[in-house]
Amino acid sequence: MLLLFAVASSPPFSPRRTTRAGPDFLLLASVAPGSLVDPRLRVLGVDAAPGEPGRFLVRWAGDAPALFVWFETPLRGAFSDNGFAFVPGVAPGPEASLMWTAAPDAGAPPSAAELVARLFVWSLFDVTAGVDLTKKRQ
Repeated sequence: MLLLFAVASSPPFSPRRTTRAGPDFLLLASVAPGSLVDPRLRVLGVDAAPGEPGRFLVRWAGDAPALFVWFETPLRGAFSDNGFAFVPGVAPGPEASLMWTAAPDAGAPPSAAELVARLFVWSLFDVTAGVDLTKKRQ
């Protein structure tokens, strides 16, 4: 499998885009079931964006390349990115981040602790390996 990806820099307190494939990536071969390695994706923490109520920086990491990384929460809002390819180890390191913004009509925004407790991340590996995604949400 070959991934084509672009590396871009970003300003402070914005999602790091240096450890994920660019917005356009091309799979030049099909992905065989069982050929993916568990990327061990995990949320490292959530920080409220200073002076921006309802906006949060979600810090996360993985140990191996992952296709179609997907973040989900039952809280009303939107992620800055979703469904992307992740390539760890590209400078500056294995950690990555994205933004989550609460829906403006959702009432009072959640706390960072509430968001991190109700945040789920998975990838194509979880689907092809038969991981029970309902249990992963608990």
